[in-house]
Amino acid sequence: MQTMPFSKTKLLFIISSLLLCACQEPTEREQAEKLARKQGDDRQLMLIEEVHKILDAPAPTQDQIDTLVKNALSNMVRIEGGEFTMGVNPERMGGDWDGWKPVDGRRQSASIHESAFFEHPVRLSTYYISKFETTYAEFDAFKKATGRDIRFEEDLIGSRYKGYSGYVHDCCRAPNKPAAADWYEAKDYCEWLGEQSGLPITLPTEAQWEYAARERGKWLMFATKWGGVGSLTNRTSKATTEVDALSHSMNDLGLYFMSGNLSEWVLDWYDPDYYQKSPLQDPVNEVPVQAYIRHGVYEHAKVHRGGHQFLDNSLGDSRNVFNRFYAEPERYSFGSVGIRCAINSEKAL
Repeated sequence: MQTMPFSKTKLLFIISSLLLCACQEPTEREQAEKLARKQGDDRQLMLIEEVHKILDAPAPTQDQIDTLVKNALSNMVRIEGGEFTMGVNPERMGGDWDGWKPVDGRRQSASIHESAFFEHPVRLSTYYISKFETTYAEFDAFKKATGRDIRFEEDLIGSRYKGYSGYVHDCCRAPNKPAAADWYEAKDYCEWLGEQSGLPITLPTEAQWEYAARERGKWLMFATKWGGVGSLTNRTSKATTEVDALSHSMNDLGLYFMSGNLSEWVLDWYDPDYYQKSPLQDPVNEVPVQAYIRHGVYEHAKVHRGGHQFLDNSLGDSRNVFNRFYAEPERYSFGSVGIRCAINSEKAL
């Protein structure tokens, strides 16, 4: 039986048809937009567009990276080293503090977690710390430049396109708002700045963070010019604020939102007893120990400091300069823990 020859024309036609079918397969974005239109959900269409403004943005050029690094260095504040008493004894709470500024003629209340109660001397070398928390504009540029995925909220039930909900959009996700990260991402971002600049940039130690928040070790409760926390230092408990907004949110060293916005990762592993045995000079806990996380689970945890309005709507509780918080280093939440970088050098920038 003689077979018909298979012409090149037929082959090209079949290949073209297959390619056309592949091209016509709707993308994930097209499917989401189609569903939103069907439901008459204009807000969801807007959210999808906002997601792709972020996800589809090109990686920064080297000139843009250089500008980002230059700006980050210009925002570094020199913190002269010295010795101070870290932590606070609960018996001190009722006394008169030179640095505890009155708010409307009275002290603003605050509760402090037990792990901060051990007073101990610490001596620090001179260093630099950023006056601002790292923004999404900076953090997204880092992720694009290093080929990392950009994520939004944890999407446990898969009901939000790319995990980007209206709540994330309204409360937290804007170029000049503080970026949320897990500990590894936060450390990698700071060290990337170091690689780009040739400087020893990383996360601050817990002692460095507290020393700077307390204006080189003063006895004060909140790291704000106003003396307390509230609408003058955070616009609302339902959203973060642009990192350079609200001058009352900075302390007298010019550091913004060390009592507000997101709390911030530090280098140290959490150990409730570390400071009973820590060295006097430049302490940093580099040894992980198991700490209680939640629901009977014990894990290794990293410290974060400077609690934020999402954890506490009452005045003062989590936002004071003494509280020690901790979480698994892998923990990520869109409105939880952020980044503030430091430079371990006393050389002029």
